[in-house]
Amino acid sequence: MLLKEVIKNLELYLSQALGVQTKASPWKGKGDLPLFLLNSYDFYEILLFDRPCLLIIPKQETTVSPATLKKHRDQVQTKWVGCCIYVQEAISPYNRQRLIRHRISFIAPGNQMYLPGLGIDLREYFQQPKPKKDLFSPATQAVVIYGLCHNPCEGYTTTELIKELGYSRMTLNRAFSELEKAGVGLIDRKGKERRWSFREEKRELWTQTEPLLRSPVKQRVWVKGKKPKIKAGLTALAECSMLNPPTVPIYAMSMADWLHWKESGVKVLPISEEATAELEIWHYNPTSITHNSVIDPFSLYLSLREIKDERIEAALESVIKLSLKK
Repeated sequence: MLLKEVIKNLELYLSQALGVQTKASPWKGKGDLPLFLLNSYDFYEILLFDRPCLLIIPKQETTVSPATLKKHRDQVQTKWVGCCIYVQEAISPYNRQRLIRHRISFIAPGNQMYLPGLGIDLREYFQQPKPKKDLFSPATQAVVIYGLCHNPCEGYTTTELIKELGYSRMTLNRAFSELEKAGVGLIDRKGKERRWSFREEKRELWTQTEPLLRSPVKQRVWVKGKKPKIKAGLTALAECSMLNPPTVPIYAMSMADWLHWKESGVKVLPISEEATAELEIWHYNPTSITHNSVIDPFSLYLSLREIKDERIEAALESVIKLSLKK
């Protein structure tokens, strides 16, 4: 969309949503910014409730990660005192959530607005509250993540997933019904049994289901003694990024495996001192998703997505981006 149209839509949107009449004008101070920022964005000034704000508008319809955008905004704010607002016509729900987590002010004209510095949340003004979606059950989540790690286009019957995931036929039929109710993929029949498939790209499956997925971690414990086999948490993330691993390694296992493991005599500690490992006890079995020594990338993301650390967030984004290309 042309820059003039973006500006026009923004001004109209502010008028309709907030009752604010304002005109955007080019920012004269942009010449002091680094060249790469000038090549990437247009900069316009507006007044909102008598407060000067700077609009940061990408020149091309490309997706900038929230972590990168935050760095760019911080550089701009060395030359601008006031609120900086990122403006883009289309922002995916996934990236909107990430922008909010970074407390980055943004406006998607006609759709969303988040301006924490001005005390404005888009949902207060023009969206009817939506009922909170229930998260998927652990079995349904395991089916989705198994599909993401393999090929959901091929489709999986209940019999095939019984062998792979270890759930009963009744549990998997409930998971298929849950997916069908949520409109995720296609439920049809292969012979006498049901089959679930997802015919679009993995990225679409991830975008559609990520808000419905929970952290796989049910409980964390410190132990002293032998170590499990499958790495998790920051230990797993260090395996696929430049991050340093934690001092005490982190591993994952199912509740059933944990109960069996605890009976073998492993010592549970109240704190990390003297611990040889930190255990994540999961809602589903990590070894049923992957047979590697590291947990699957999607469960890894879900287990760490609430951590507010730019390095971890950037590493997780890279892991997901790479995994969706496979």
